[in-house]
Amino acid sequence: MSAMLLPAGALPTAQESATWSTSAMAGAQYIILPPRIEGKPKGLTEQQRTIVLNSMRHDLAGSLKRRYPKATVGTTPAGQDVITVTPVIQAPKVLLPWGKLDLKLIFERKNGQQLLLKQQFTLLSLWQQQDDAAKYAYDKLINSLP
Repeated sequence: MSAMLLPAGALPTAQESATWSTSAMAGAQYIILPPRIEGKPKGLTEQQRTIVLNSMRHDLAGSLKRRYPKATVGTTPAGQDVITVTPVIQAPKVLLPWGKLDLKLIFERKNGQQLLLKQQFTLLSLWQQQDDAAKYAYDKLINSLP
């Protein structure tokens, strides 16, 4: 399953392409906003939900640093090269091994330009990763960035 890298809106302009270039992404400061789980899967307790949300934030920061070692991941925006990232999971209604979930990352610059990164995973493929499931999924997504 390949990731989709989509500018929010129509085709990117030359300025937008430069905004999302490898050099621009590599030197940026990333602020990870609170993760969201969309949908209410049956069988997921509130405690499990909290564990998933905490893991999403932590493992996304690690994936960004592995992809862009010179980038910073912080909590307070400083400077013009700030990119906020909103992690979102669209969960299936029932947690079955063959079920699929969508993992999305919404990147947004201060000027309002957005980039959506999205990939679908089977629950079985994530379960096979055990404690590294979020790391595995985010590495797959992040590696499709410029």
